[in-house]
Amino acid sequence: MKARQVIGLVVAACGLCRAAAAWDSYRFDLPVQAPEAAWRDALAAELNAQHEVPVEGGRVDVLSAEYAIELDWPHKWHEGLGQALHYADATGRKPALALIAYSQSPDHLRDASRERFEMVERSCAKRGVKLMILFPSQPRARETAAGKAEAPTNFWLNTETGVRHRPGCRFYRGTLEGRPCGPDEGTPCSRCSGRI
Repeated sequence: MKARQVIGLVVAACGLCRAAAAWDSYRFDLPVQAPEAAWRDALAAELNAQHEVPVEGGRVDVLSAEYAIELDWPHKWHEGLGQALHYADATGRKPALALIAYSQSPDHLRDASRERFEMVERSCAKRGVKLMILFPSQPRARETAAGKAEAPTNFWLNTETGVRHRPGCRFYRGTLEGRPCGPDEGTPCSRCSGRI
């Protein structure tokens, strides 16, 4: 189940109203730890857009009739913002940054996450970049037919070295020899610590 809604007033748990958020919100039938490619494909389908479109200097994650969209995890928003601007220049489309939230809805955002998204929104607004926040509808991995939760595979194991990387690490899905893995496989990366 996927749905799009523009966020209006966001009400904090204490009942105080905050300023209206200016980002678009999308919700997809994906677990929190789904790989970035699953999010990319879901957003492209929702927007009836292309994905992984090659341009000089990279690949646009999602290219719609109106936007060149870079999709990333919240801790990599700096990189994503620069990429969105570059891809907009390369395609002649408007720039957009789509960030994957760890919470299931705007109402479930922790204060620190909400503040980060608000800060990113201010930075995007200064540069004319549209901000999209993608929310998962599933908090954990799907269950198997036997009723056991599947092990999350939101990590990358370099099968040559046995080192595990998390999303956001420069080596995540960037090694020649590797595969998706769970949080307990391999040795944690010394740079990213191999855990979320």
